[in-house]
Amino acid sequence: MKNNIILIWMPWSWKTTIARFLSIVTWLAILDIDNYMEDVTWKHVGDILLELWDEKFLEFEKNMTLSVDVENTIISCSWSNPLKQEAINFLRKSWKVIYLNTPTEVITKRLGSMKVERIVGMKPWVTLEDILKYRKTFYDISYDYIFENEWEKSKKETFFNFIEFIKTIPELNIKINENMLKSINKKYENFI
Repeated sequence: MKNNIILIWMPWSWKTTIARFLSIVTWLAILDIDNYMEDVTWKHVGDILLELWDEKFLEFEKNMTLSVDVENTIISCSWSNPLKQEAINFLRKSWKVIYLNTPTEVITKRLGSMKVERIVGMKPWVTLEDILKYRKTFYDISYDYIFENEWEKSKKETFFNFIEFIKTIPELNIKINENMLKSINKKYENFI
């Protein structure tokens, strides 16, 4: 068993920030699938998507995910990893998948005026809400534990709620460095 924690979270649910802080308080390494693809190709993920388009990108992403071989690591999946079940099932073999279920309306509110044009499935006739609803069907079958992020909360609140949530799962056997947790709470008092 590789004792990895695999995080699948919808876009704009603060997955990367929370994964980074989780890495700090657990002393676990972190591997972000998007960053991994960028490091291997020397291209931004959005540029890879524009170059390959949806299906070829998903296949490329799946193959990159299948090449991951790490232990005692927080694996932060891309938004589209669960769209290829072979990839997510491969990751599931390395331990447990946690899904942060953030409501679509919260995600779209967070987007605000951001210009989003490079997402798998984005077409002129398809709304962001449609894409998120479609993806949710894949997320809903790809996890071992679900963290319900029901309300609009700050990143800090979400992170500390997530820490409390994972403490309730003894099977994960995660050791939290309480001193680091206190330090984060104090240092990032206004972290949004």
